[in-house]
Amino acid sequence: MVVAAKSNVAANKDIVGLSLKAGQMPGTLQPGDKVEAFAIGSACGVSGGSALTQSAEVMDVSGSVTTAGETASVTVAVEPADAAAMTCAASNGNVGLALLPGNG
Repeated sequence: MVVAAKSNVAANKDIVGLSLKAGQMPGTLQPGDKVEAFAIGSACGVSGGSALTQSAEVMDVSGSVTTAGETASVTVAVEPADAAAMTCAASNGNVGLALLPGNG
């Protein structure tokens, strides 16, 4: 997992890498989509079901989660204040993404 302070693609945002399995993200996720991230387990002082960030932009998706056992790498741009909780939860496999209305 990688956290970068700033990207030329998403100015003033932190970039967080996620490794997600089936059930942790919509299978149709694409770069440019807006998502909300939730803790799916309790870790890093965050309870399961809590919002980790209310609006993140998907920067990159590689891999697929259409079949159980597969993982996808997803890179998202988040507000700097949300990066620490997102990174910690992601390192514990405790992040789930929900596609926000208005995508596609």
